[in-house]
Amino acid sequence: MKRLISGAEQVEATCSPLYFNTTSFMVPMRDGVFLYTKVVFPVAGVKPTSVVLERTPYGADLSPIPIAAATNCRIGISQDFRGRYKSQGTFAMWRDAASDGYDVQNWISNQPWSNGIIYIMGASAPCIAAYMEPRYSPPSLKSAYFSVGVPNVYSTLYQQGTYRESLTNGWLTAISEPSFIPIVMSHEGYSSFWNATDMDPYYSNFNFPSVHYSGWYDIFQQHSLDGFHGVRSTNPNTTILVMGPHGHCNDGDVQHPDTVSVAASLFATYAIWDTIDLYKGHLPPNYVVPYALLWFYVMGPGTTGSTGNFFVSMNEWPVYESTSLYLTSNNGLSLEMKDNGQNSSYVYDPNHPVGTIGGANLNIPCGPRDQRPVLNRTDVLYFSTGAMSSDVAITGRMRADLYVSSNCTDTDFMVKLMDVYPDGRVILLTDNAIRMRWRNNNTQSGLMVPGTVYNVSIDLTTTSYVVNKGHGLAIAISSSNSPRFSVNPNNGNLMSEGGPKFVATNTVYYQSNKYPSRLVLPIVSLADLIKHKVQV
Repeated sequence: MKRLISGAEQVEATCSPLYFNTTSFMVPMRDGVFLYTKVVFPVAGVKPTSVVLERTPYGADLSPIPIAAATNCRIGISQDFRGRYKSQGTFAMWRDAASDGYDVQNWISNQPWSNGIIYIMGASAPCIAAYMEPRYSPPSLKSAYFSVGVPNVYSTLYQQGTYRESLTNGWLTAISEPSFIPIVMSHEGYSSFWNATDMDPYYSNFNFPSVHYSGWYDIFQQHSLDGFHGVRSTNPNTTILVMGPHGHCNDGDVQHPDTVSVAASLFATYAIWDTIDLYKGHLPPNYVVPYALLWFYVMGPGTTGSTGNFFVSMNEWPVYESTSLYLTSNNGLSLEMKDNGQNSSYVYDPNHPVGTIGGANLNIPCGPRDQRPVLNRTDVLYFSTGAMSSDVAITGRMRADLYVSSNCTDTDFMVKLMDVYPDGRVILLTDNAIRMRWRNNNTQSGLMVPGTVYNVSIDLTTTSYVVNKGHGLAIAISSSNSPRFSVNPNNGNLMSEGGPKFVATNTVYYQSNKYPSRLVLPIVSLADLIKHKVQV
């Protein structure tokens, strides 16, 4: 069997991908805990070769990774997390992932069937474990495939301090670990508890090629991108991003056809691994990836003949013009800001929260969904641009800068960004939230002074989207989105402290030089995106 290497070179594989030998080991960790480890060899008696490693909470015996690796003439290994399936120990999410990952890699490197070259990979929870493994710089780690995961767990579960209830509680319940829910909720602020699952200080250890795959509606979307950018800051020439529309979520009222993103990310991964194998563990000097480093999907409306819904490949993100759309008194979003001072208030009752409709969710309906069922509520403020006179391309990170107050000492503010279709549908593009007690930082909470106006910036994350001619943009501002985010009782207590629920009167200030509330968008050249369109 021959495999393509770097476009032109080829290497003769020494295995038959039709036959496998499977065995298992209980591998000791540094503290004496033994972890179940499944190993699949391409053939009996294969000479020492490279290894593909996955660590999973979903059952090593159930994982397709070992067979897939053996099909590609490598040894495939999957290991159960601590406390999961056949492994000893106590489940601790990913707090042991770095040390356990190092220990199993050290064990692999000392086996007679290993040639000292290890590749790591994983999707979702196994990907998070893979992101943790470079923390202690395991010497045999040569490359990685990171698929829909994150290198920072805290910032994913607490987005700007707001607890992602359905994601966290739903996942822990689904894997039969609900006892860990109160542990997570008792660490609402960033503390030493989260250090072991935070790779932000360790990007310099990612000194190897890596491929990062995610999707615009994925549960980890922005945090996957943050990981890519962090790794790329250290390793700019062999860090690759593939960003499709979906990720974990392939659902919604609008469909974005995508048949290439996962295949493209795996193609790039195997091409790099083949080259490393060929050069016996190291890329050649001054190696340059023979294709673009950024592959991302430019979304558009889900209507026939609309502009958008194509892939582009580039080496750098397109240059954008930061454009502000200011909230206006006629519920508009305008390029022009008038200075006549307006504000809008609403009553937020935590006993009757706004229900979640779509978005970057895991175990509840997800994706681009029509928001009209919740937009007429009295606790939702709505601002829109009206119909666009031409196509407008957005690519990059967005935010909403708001000036707000409350009659309570703590509350939430939520913002949704939506595409208003000519037929009346209002389709969600992205959303996010901020819990006001964590508005300044995530380590020291600070309650609000009732009636005081605060300036907050709500991260609307990154996207690539074409707002078509005849469509408009809109934002919805509220204080709840349940169960996507936990309901804030407005009482000033931490979640673990509980307490009564208070009804809040929350206010947004705008249309003045003093309080210029606005939506900030990265506008790019549509022609430039089309120029880099990938033909599939």
